[in-house]
Amino acid sequence: MTAHVHSEVLVGREADLAQLRDALKRARSAEPSTVLVGGEAGVGKTRLVEEFCRTLAGEPVRVLCGQCLELGEEGLPFAPFAAAVRELVRAEGTAVLDGREREFARLLPELGPPPEPGTPGAACSSSRSVRCSSGSVPIGRSF
Repeated sequence: MTAHVHSEVLVGREADLAQLRDALKRARSAEPSTVLVGGEAGVGKTRLVEEFCRTLAGEPVRVLCGQCLELGEEGLPFAPFAAAVRELVRAEGTAVLDGREREFARLLPELGPPPEPGTPGAACSSSRSVRCSSGSVPIGRSF
């Protein structure tokens, strides 16, 4: 028989939680903010994000999460971002992509074929981003 113990106390992660709270503060000030939480399996990445989300209960905030898939020595590129955008599209519909569905089709094939090379919109622009509804927090700073 295996027993699972879950503590309500998160030990030694106050600095990490502070970085997440700082990212949220920036997002609330209309400054784009993204956090990439990385680390070896079992170090508590999921627990950290869950604890952060627990402190946000009742607030008008959306935290988008995606996870890496390890396939041998390499993972699937962009898998965490594809999962986060997919979660957003499922919740808000494709309107959240602001007419850029074909560009996002590179990450989400279910959106249809991506634009052909050389056509307008074929290259992603660094000035473009997904518009999130008020209170949404895209959670790329690595720590």
